[in-house]
Amino acid sequence: MSFLIEKASSELMLEPDELKEILQAYFEDAPQMLEQGRLAVGRQDWSSLAKNMHSLKGASYNLRLDRLGELASLAEQGNALTIANLTEVLQAIERELRNVETEIDEYFARRA
Repeated sequence: MSFLIEKASSELMLEPDELKEILQAYFEDAPQMLEQGRLAVGRQDWSSLAKNMHSLKGASYNLRLDRLGELASLAEQGNALTIANLTEVLQAIERELRNVETEIDEYFARRA
């Protein structure tokens, strides 16, 4: 598992079930931030893109979702990347969100 619940739980001083609740809220908000980022790219609104990706980056790093934080940090650069590269980064964020959410769901299903 690329995201270790026990380690994140310990570092954040939360019980796993408390972390689960916070992660559920994250996985409700993160796709919206990603979609807003996509829309901003379509408008070439680099300020909005940076704002959304900065929020996603911060939330990701705070929850120890480091790969998502790294990808959001890259997307935050906006027009420093080509549109094609930016699109690839946003697609990578989407894949990573799905993968991590699945890993977390499977972890808690095994604990039940």
